[in-house]
Amino acid sequence: MNNPNDNTRQLEENINFLNSLSNQLAESIHGIEGESGMERITASEVQTIKEILKKEDTTAAILRHFKTSSLSRSMDLPFAKETVGIVATLASVENDAISRILSEYLGLANMLAIVCKTSEGVKSLEDPFVGGFVPNDPQKNLALPMPRLPNGECPEGFIDYAVNMIHLDHNHVSFVTAGGHGLRETLFYALFSQVQVYKTRNDMMHALPCIHDGALSLDGGMMKKHGVFSFGSRNGVEVQFPLTPGLSDLPENLIEAEERLRQLQWEKTKVEADVKRELKLLDDLEGTSQGNDYLL
Repeated sequence: MNNPNDNTRQLEENINFLNSLSNQLAESIHGIEGESGMERITASEVQTIKEILKKEDTTAAILRHFKTSSLSRSMDLPFAKETVGIVATLASVENDAISRILSEYLGLANMLAIVCKTSEGVKSLEDPFVGGFVPNDPQKNLALPMPRLPNGECPEGFIDYAVNMIHLDHNHVSFVTAGGHGLRETLFYALFSQVQVYKTRNDMMHALPCIHDGALSLDGGMMKKHGVFSFGSRNGVEVQFPLTPGLSDLPENLIEAEERLRQLQWEKTKVEADVKRELKLLDDLEGTSQGNDYLL
């Protein structure tokens, strides 16, 4: 029969090893972020954050206030460590027109939604896009099929799928869930599905036979999944995706750094899951031991 003390000692050694490994991965991640200059923030991002902070009664505003205060450095609160960020700050887009229509399509509640790291927080996102990625794409755009009209042609004015028109910033392109899935194929695919984006409302209307999950147009057209149409100008969107400083010509070292960062983040996530599992086993073992002592 195994000695309970030996089992406890083994679990404690496992936990110490895993914690050490997690710390090493964290240091590697921090080093890559520093070397590749991934901590930049643009004026557009500042404006997005300002709009979030105006929503003082929302969890998103409270989270932003906390992260920018001295408390975030002096207090070790689980809720801050377990959040990835606010939807509106996780990605950027190429221009103001795209920012407006995508942000309006999601609505304020979704733009201010908080994304979590924990298995409980991402459980609803763990049924992701099933398919591959665009080859050699550092942004991990989804390899979605081109829409086709009944005659087999791609509809005129089609630009792309909304889920592929967002640019994940350098701090989040490498994020992966415990299952190894990134934000684009989980969170943003859950939000946008296969919503198509067209140049004009006329283009969108002509493409109706091949639109299934909704569509948007750069001049203000919007069609929801169940055939609800909205045209013309509407009230200004309060919280929008920030604009990216540039989507092309990324340095090759930055592309390689993002891929390495993605791998390290996944490894760290898996190690953290292993730590939680070992801690649970240790708690169960100690509880059983205390119960036996009590019965004696």
